[in-house]
Amino acid sequence: MVISGWAHGIKSIEPFKNKFSDKLVVTLLSASKALQMAKLPSADFIIGISLGGMIAIDKLPANCKKLVLISTTACFCRKNDYPFGTSPRIIAKMKERLMKNENQVLEDFFINAHSPQTLKISKQKKTMVNEGLEDGLVFMENKDLRKNVRLIEASTLILHGRHDQIVPFASAEWLHNNFKKSDLFCFETMGHMISVHAFEKIIMMIDDFLE
Repeated sequence: MVISGWAHGIKSIEPFKNKFSDKLVVTLLSASKALQMAKLPSADFIIGISLGGMIAIDKLPANCKKLVLISTTACFCRKNDYPFGTSPRIIAKMKERLMKNENQVLEDFFINAHSPQTLKISKQKKTMVNEGLEDGLVFMENKDLRKNVRLIEASTLILHGRHDQIVPFASAEWLHNNFKKSDLFCFETMGHMISVHAFEKIIMMIDDFLE
């Protein structure tokens, strides 16, 4: 199963299905749809991207044996005992701006998410969705999944960009230090959207992880 990130639809994760469908049955879920589910469908193996990774941690099926988290965090917002997150004020501002100019919010988000790499707006729009945007922000604003992380038995592969402007790399280090079984790989020159800019490398790493 592959779960997309915030503001991303099924189209954004179809390349993963194309790579693995010859040897695995691959289910694709948008983050907006996954948020509406009381629990995720049964799956031996899950890839979660950004918000999709948080949803996977929150609703992990009992039979899941391997988990891949791409640009993910256990707690999106900063707390007194968790300094690695985003200021809650930023999420509040995004929710406010969504009501006034949704397209501008999405455009600003994609620029920051792809930084320090770039992607033409026309290409970004092909994978954008405007469903469940506020629901996703509310989830990220309120969810603290640190207790969940410590209870997960599945082997976990954590992939993260050093220059991530959405989810600081320290969040990935926290995950690695608190999962029971995990490996962490840092993409030294990249930001949040490693699933786009390092796609082939990620596929190779996931392939090895599944062996």
